[in-house]
Amino acid sequence: MKRRAWSEEELVVLVAIFACSSFKMGDDEQPLCKDVAKEFGRSRGTIDRQWRNIKDVLNEKNIRKINARLVFWTNKMLNNKTSVVCLAKRYCHQQNWNLISYIED
Repeated sequence: MKRRAWSEEELVVLVAIFACSSFKMGDDEQPLCKDVAKEFGRSRGTIDRQWRNIKDVLNEKNIRKINARLVFWTNKMLNNKTSVVCLAKRYCHQQNWNLISYIED
């Protein structure tokens, strides 16, 4: 089965949610993970894996194996969380993703 590429919108929203949540919330059994998976049309395990990838970027661990766009947006969030959160909210509205409650300024 071919993997579906991550859209820019999905990555921005996921990074913004990560920035506004505790790490444990990304576990595939947590409501946050279930909601993101549902809205993105992806598996909970896929969301959990990307969540861990964001943590790895922040810890500068195994970055070579991580999607370059995810690395970019994670670093962008570190430098300007407010702009990433604002963009994520805009993408949620545009895509009709019911995830705004997970994104706080």
